[in-house]
Amino acid sequence: MRMTKKGKKRKKLKEYKNMIFCGMGSSAMPGHVISCLDLAKPVHLVQNNFPRWADSQTLCFIVSYSGNTHETIKMFKKARKNKCKIVVVTSGGRLEKMCRKKQDIKLVKLPKGLLPRESLFDSLFSILEILNLKFNDLLRTDKKTFDQAKKIAKKLKKSLPRVPIIYVSSESLKCVGVRWQTQLNENSKVLAHMNYFPELAHNEIESDIPKKSQIILITDKSKSKQSKQVKKSKRILNSNKSRSKIIEVRLEGKRLIDKVIYGIHLGDLVSKNLAKMKNVNYKKTPRIDKLHKLMEK
Repeated sequence: MRMTKKGKKRKKLKEYKNMIFCGMGSSAMPGHVISCLDLAKPVHLVQNNFPRWADSQTLCFIVSYSGNTHETIKMFKKARKNKCKIVVVTSGGRLEKMCRKKQDIKLVKLPKGLLPRESLFDSLFSILEILNLKFNDLLRTDKKTFDQAKKIAKKLKKSLPRVPIIYVSSESLKCVGVRWQTQLNENSKVLAHMNYFPELAHNEIESDIPKKSQIILITDKSKSKQSKQVKKSKRILNSNKSRSKIIEVRLEGKRLIDKVIYGIHLGDLVSKNLAKMKNVNYKKTPRIDKLHKLMEK
C-alpha cells in the first residue's frame, strides 16, 4: 500500500473494471485529466447522462466542489441505484450530507473557501493518490514560469477582441487545452476556441482564420514526440503573414501527468494575468451566478 504525505496508509481499492468521472465545469477537470493518461482500464467522463451499463464493477468519482451541483447530485443518485463503487470529492454541501453514515462511500473532503476552479489540484492530487498513480505535485513558482505566463497574456491582450485559438499537439494533452479554454472563459472573461491534433488536420486547418488572430500551440517539450503532421501544420499556419505568429507552449516534465500539471498551472497563470491586464476581477462570475439564481426559481 502507498503512503500518503501525512504518513497514513491508503486502503487498497476494491477490484473494478472501469471508471466514471461525474462533474460539471471545473469539477469535471479531474475526469478530463485522468481520461488523457491512457490507463489500463476504461475511463469515461459523464456530465449529465449517466450510463446504464455502470454497475458494481464501476468505480465512480462524484466531484462537486460546492456539493450542491444539481446535475452531479442527480448522477450520484443514479450511481447509488446502479450499485457503483463511489468516491465523493467535495468541500461540503448536500453531497457531504448524503454520504454521512454510508460505509460503502469514500468521502474526500476539500478545503473550504476556494473558488471551485482553484480547487482543481486539491481534487486531482487526491484522486491520483487513490488510484496509486505517481505524480509531481510541485507547481512551478519560478520567475521563468511567471514571466512566460505574462508574456503570453500580453500577446493575447493585443489580439483581442479576436477569439484566441488553442491548438494541442496530441489527444493525450487535450485536457490541457480544455483547461486553458475554460480558464480564459471564467478568469479572463474571454471567448476561446480549442481543438487538437490529429483531428484538426482533417478539417479545421482548411478554415480561413481571421486576421491578427492569436494561435497558441501546446506541445510536448521533447521535439522527438512532435508528429510530422504537427510540424508540417505549423509551417502552413505560420505562412499567413496577416496573422500573429504562433505562440508555442512546450510542456515540461518526465511523465505525461507531470506535463499535464505543468501545462494546466501555466494556463491558470496566463488567464489571471490577462484578467489583470483587462482590468477585470477574475474571481467574480456574475453571469454564471445569475444563471444559477434563475435556475433556483
